[in-house]
Amino acid sequence: MKYLRMFRRTGFVVFSLILVCAAFVTLRAKRSSAIEADQRAANKQLVIAMTRDGLGSEVQFAAPNASSTTVTTSVNTVANFIHSRSGITLSTATKNRLAAMESATLNGTRRRITPGELSDIMTTTAFERLSSLSDEQLAYMAKSLNGFDAPDLPESFRNNLIHIRASRVVGTTREEFVDQLRAVKEQIGTVTGKAFQSMARETIQGEVQNRVKTFSEAVPEQFGGTWDVANDMPGTTGLTPLRAVLLTYSVAADDALYDSETHLRQRMITDQQNISRLMGVNYPSPEGHFAFGANGWIYSTPLDLVFDEQTINRLLNHIEERSSLRAG
Repeated sequence: MKYLRMFRRTGFVVFSLILVCAAFVTLRAKRSSAIEADQRAANKQLVIAMTRDGLGSEVQFAAPNASSTTVTTSVNTVANFIHSRSGITLSTATKNRLAAMESATLNGTRRRITPGELSDIMTTTAFERLSSLSDEQLAYMAKSLNGFDAPDLPESFRNNLIHIRASRVVGTTREEFVDQLRAVKEQIGTVTGKAFQSMARETIQGEVQNRVKTFSEAVPEQFGGTWDVANDMPGTTGLTPLRAVLLTYSVAADDALYDSETHLRQRMITDQQNISRLMGVNYPSPEGHFAFGANGWIYSTPLDLVFDEQTINRLLNHIEERSSLRAG
């Protein structure tokens, strides 16, 4: 029981591994004000516009029965999109495998997976990856989740606390984080470990669903049918392997896929100027830094531990296993 209490207390730290730890806990109070309703509608439209500017403009998904050339082009747009935002590079072998899987799904040889199945796959993959992490890698995770760092980072921005998500800092030091994550790792395969996995799966599912809902509404030409927006329930279309990989990246990096490459860079520069002006400091320039991933300027995560060759192919293995089953 002490491990279960620890797991809750640390905000699902195990899922810092693929960086889906700590679901966004949002208390939604009832609002009746027409002004507040208008503000919510405006915010929603802004999210849709920013998503269309990023995901909608820079990623192309192939249509059913598309040629192998078209599918390869589609895979390259996703790989380039991920790289431009996080520095993660998908190898040629991985892209070729992903293209073959995408083609098999688009021509009906394999079925698409549901958002719930992707949540299962991500959970399984994360625990498999966690079990193989060394103490040095756990320490690297903690350092990365400590936030963006640079030689000229003002001292007022330095601390020893863990940033579980881009919008959330928890009162856990890097040393405590490593100890707690090591304790979770030691329980993998036990009854307690299975309880961890079940809890983490719920967190993952919430993250996946939130993104699928947004993408389905913002870019229906790309994600239409994966979520029934009108009835707020899973749709009937499902996810192709390429969409599943992009969703995994989005959750792992806490990258909502807003903004084109040009506009993302502009946003970072504007943020740097605003931080410097409001805080009265010279905050480090985003020049030479990626927005997300290892030492990401917007949000730093050990994404290179998640999107390494072995882990991505483990993810693809599980997608193949699920997609080979008959629907239903």
